[in-house]
Amino acid sequence: MARDNEWGYARIVGELKKLGIRSIKKSTVRNVLKAAGIDPCPQRAGTTWDEFVTRHAASLWQCDFFSQQVLTLTGIREVFVLAFLHVETRRVILSPATLHPNEAWVALQADTIVDQARSEGLRVRYVQRDRDGKYAGIDAVLKQKRVRVLKGAVRAPNVRAFVERYIGTVRRECLNHFLFWRNPASRSRPKNLAEVLSRQSPAPGERQRTAHRPESKYKRRIDSARRNHFSSRRSL
Repeated sequence: MARDNEWGYARIVGELKKLGIRSIKKSTVRNVLKAAGIDPCPQRAGTTWDEFVTRHAASLWQCDFFSQQVLTLTGIREVFVLAFLHVETRRVILSPATLHPNEAWVALQADTIVDQARSEGLRVRYVQRDRDGKYAGIDAVLKQKRVRVLKGAVRAPNVRAFVERYIGTVRRECLNHFLFWRNPASRSRPKNLAEVLSRQSPAPGERQRTAHRPESKYKRRIDSARRNHFSSRRSL
């Protein structure tokens, strides 16, 4: 088994237990392999991250927070939005904005977004996140929905390059050009930035339409003067 399958001693013991042989210990198998000149722990070729993303793109999601400063009656406040991005289709689902992204709020958004994604026919098997403390309540919720959480390495934003690129685009194309206002005394929920982005930023691949602007009376006067000028020159 060790030569044909490149199994280590732990795998061999596990296969023996499946056959009902439970009296053989791991140390015994390890010593037998050493005596036969076989490495008891062979090095196996691991799967690279690029291969993993390519293989599981249809069920892999990346999530991250982004924030925006808004003007309120009490001064400038910072609101947070949770973004989920489907790697294969680049479909993005945004949460409502909130001033307080606590554990309960994050867990509720994760539960809602997973249900929405599955209702749209998108598979959710893996969710990749960073190690931000705001994700404290998300793991238990996703586990109940049969979703595996993949925690990214510390200070490695390139591992979640898809959602990072999306957030960068949102900032450059929209958020950095607008001033947002919210009345903290209002009982309505905070403004959903997803609605703002859908109105002010065209969807990818959608043809951008420029609004028709009527000619001003000054431009018409200038054009008329130019025509009269060139007509007089031709007559000379």
